[in-house]
Amino acid sequence: MRIMRMIAASAALALSIAACTNASTPSPATTAEPPSTTAAPLATTLAPLPTTSLATTTTTAAPPEVVTVWADESTVNTLEAIAADFTANRGVAVEIRDVPFTSIRNEVLAAAAEDEVPDLFVGAHAWAGALVDAGAVAPIRGIPQTRRDAFIAPALEAFRLDGALYGIPYAAESIAL
Repeated sequence: MRIMRMIAASAALALSIAACTNASTPSPATTAEPPSTTAAPLATTLAPLPTTSLATTTTTAAPPEVVTVWADESTVNTLEAIAADFTANRGVAVEIRDVPFTSIRNEVLAAAAEDEVPDLFVGAHAWAGALVDAGAVAPIRGIPQTRRDAFIAPALEAFRLDGALYGIPYAAESIAL
């Protein structure tokens, strides 16, 4: 039950963030900025967030008409319930595509070559390096500290590369001997 709440909370946060994102809006020039891309993953890979820092002045971009999410069968049902509520409350349609977990990484990499990546997708944190190198994901910015504090710090850090955050965990696994 706790995992389902974590999935729901993470998905809702990701969808909210995606609704505020306008991928066509150029980000302000900064030093050591990771390459700009059109999408980012969910949970193990997540969604592109607003492209400006909280410390800078931001302009409000119109929300997208549709947020596209790729997820595996075990996550789709939970996301569909969240998406229906999100659409009702925000007026932004959510299109969820069921993609086998073992195929998501390769499909996202192939889609990146065609500039057709989904807005959000579920994937493993271990994929982040290859996805960043391929330009398939964008760094997530603008998450208030109070929201970041809701996550287990090491799980959130697993999505950080060169100081930039590329995903938000929806579950964490503890292995013990």
